[in-house]
Amino acid sequence: MVVYYKHPDEPHKNCLSSFVLLSSVRSLRARHICKAEGCDTPPLAGWIGLTALDKRAGHATFGGSRLLSRIGGCILKFAMSPPISILVVDDHPLLREGLAALVQSQPDMVVVGEAENGSTALQAFRQHRPGVVLLDMRLPDMKGTDVIRRIRGDSAAARVIVITNYQGDLDIQQALTAGASGYLFKTSARADVLSAIRAVHSGETYISAAVAASLSRTFSHVDLSPRETQVLELMANGSRNKEIAGVLGISQLTVKEHVSRILQKLGVSDRTAAISVALQRGLLHLD
Repeated sequence: MVVYYKHPDEPHKNCLSSFVLLSSVRSLRARHICKAEGCDTPPLAGWIGLTALDKRAGHATFGGSRLLSRIGGCILKFAMSPPISILVVDDHPLLREGLAALVQSQPDMVVVGEAENGSTALQAFRQHRPGVVLLDMRLPDMKGTDVIRRIRGDSAAARVIVITNYQGDLDIQQALTAGASGYLFKTSARADVLSAIRAVHSGETYISAAVAASLSRTFSHVDLSPRETQVLELMANGSRNKEIAGVLGISQLTVKEHVSRILQKLGVSDRTAAISVALQRGLLHLD
């Protein structure tokens, strides 16, 4: 709830009051502290009965009369702010439901949909037009970056926060380049998730401290070709050059050349180190 307030006798002086609207729309929890110079209203706290709400006019009605009600010497006028609507996308039910429960526990947020894969997420986004999408990068049918691009293609104003286990600097860069407004690891505290939602909904970009630390590391740019990526993935599965050649339908000499270029691009001297660096940076994922 947003509160607009003016001191009745001296309109240029402001009063500070805070209210939380309960979901029952039957009462307000009020805490009034007037900051206007010369206002003699004492601090107070208590419940105020709410009998009606006129959203069109932006006024609340108390005891049957329109609110231009005084708390001490101050006049208050109320205007309603809708809750932040959120779509939760994760293929693990436990994690998805946990995020949804966290969101639903907040008075200024509401879950409008859940999705377990990319295609369902896109359908839910078009149906509900949520204010914020919480998205896992690992989905069974689509890459998280593709989902982000599709959502941003539908609406340039869409706000997406990635919440994932992918901690490589390239993962982060690719998500932000695709259009994500925030990036969090699944090890983040609940308070960080809620702060990210509110920040991103207000138009800011939110990067957690852990994500910022990953991005702050100095790495050279790595650009593997599609074939080099295939070779690297097979290397990570334990395949030797002969096996890789058989799977890809190329010669062992060609495989050896690909492996040599991969090691050079990653700045390492052996296959084990190449796999380790690739996992660290997000070039590989062991799903």
